[in-house]
Amino acid sequence: MPIGKWKVRAEILRNLTEVMALVAAGTWAIWHFWLVEKPTLEPRLQVDSNLQWLTRPLPDQTGFCLAQFGVDVKNIGKVAVDIKTAHIQGWIIKSKPAEGYVDLTELVNGAQTFVDKSFTEEAINNQVGHYPIDSSMHNDYEFVMKKAAGVMEAVFSFEATTADGKQFQTYAWDDLCAQPEKPSSN
Repeated sequence: MPIGKWKVRAEILRNLTEVMALVAAGTWAIWHFWLVEKPTLEPRLQVDSNLQWLTRPLPDQTGFCLAQFGVDVKNIGKVAVDIKTAHIQGWIIKSKPAEGYVDLTELVNGAQTFVDKSFTEEAINNQVGHYPIDSSMHNDYEFVMKKAAGVMEAVFSFEATTADGKQFQTYAWDDLCAQPEKPSSN
């Protein structure tokens, strides 16, 4: 066989090998994006809360106390997140939750609702709005609560919904009008 035919066949083989390598690299890149990179581009929020009972006096409000439900929202993802709605709810329940796992739905089933408010417009006093990467916002929601006799618990819930419909929730509860613990003195 003449050398010219071998050169042509070698060139064809080299071209086929390059095409197969490009197809394999492209397939790997697509697979890697869908399985590794794309999940990290989902909105990720860290939503935390705490409940405190404030001791400052309420003018002309004997028999009442002041609850402060603090909510922190932080964008811990790799993309900016837009929160379109923030929803805060509060209930009074007549008994303490059982030890172990607590399901918010079961905890407040049949309980008296004292607040059920949604925020849909960005304002200084709610967590609706745009969250760039690694940004956060804290807000304290305060409620005047009537003291009640017997075992009562106050339960607060905060839920943020992103532009693409993902929901992030936190909740806290404590004895209704619980007195803050005083530091022990030694």
